[in-house]
Amino acid sequence: MAASGRVRHLAVLRLAGATRRQVLRLAAAEALTAVAVGALLGLLVTVVNLAGMWGALALLSVRPAVTLPWQALGTTTGACALLAVAAATAPPPSPCATARRTWPGSASSPSGPGRSHHETNRGRPPTVGP
Repeated sequence: MAASGRVRHLAVLRLAGATRRQVLRLAAAEALTAVAVGALLGLLVTVVNLAGMWGALALLSVRPAVTLPWQALGTTTGACALLAVAAATAPPPSPCATARRTWPGSASSPSGPGRSHHETNRGRPPTVGP
């Protein structure tokens, strides 16, 4: 769930009486469900791919030992689960972090009407800072 969507859901669930901990648990469960569905779909694609490979090799009279890559699937699923839960339960960004900054010389600059930032600082040493 995106951060802005999570903020809206948190507000709605709070109005319904849910605590912050309950909402975070719900978000983590939702993330784990998405990872589990993705792992199952990945396993299905792997099985179909390996069945096709086994069938093609059988046509060539080769009996290979085709096995599923369980370790790779488990490692990938575990890493995805950790990242999904961390992303789902991370606090949303503060409004200050996403606010637009006003840069010197922009339309809303306090330099004055019709004057650029450089004209207002004429004769003063340049300043360093944000």
